[in-house]
Amino acid sequence: MKAGLAGELRSRGIRASSLYGSRSMKAQMRQANTSGAPITLILGEDEMERGVVAFREMATGSQSEVPADEIPLLLARKLAERSE
Repeated sequence: MKAGLAGELRSRGIRASSLYGSRSMKAQMRQANTSGAPITLILGEDEMERGVVAFREMATGSQSEVPADEIPLLLARKLAERSE
């Protein structure tokens, strides 16, 4: 996740961690699942070029692309729905 986005999410009270590196996408998704993360954001070079973020709901496996600037509000809404 782009450091700026992670920082913005944290400033809104949303826990965020970033995984970078040489591990495969499959390994990174497995780690996110093991951590109990309800939502995973995928921001690779392709997504950055297009100004989108892949938004994956871990429980259902559903994934969609969302404009990057809409992520903080969407996450806040989804997390609020989970706590109701």
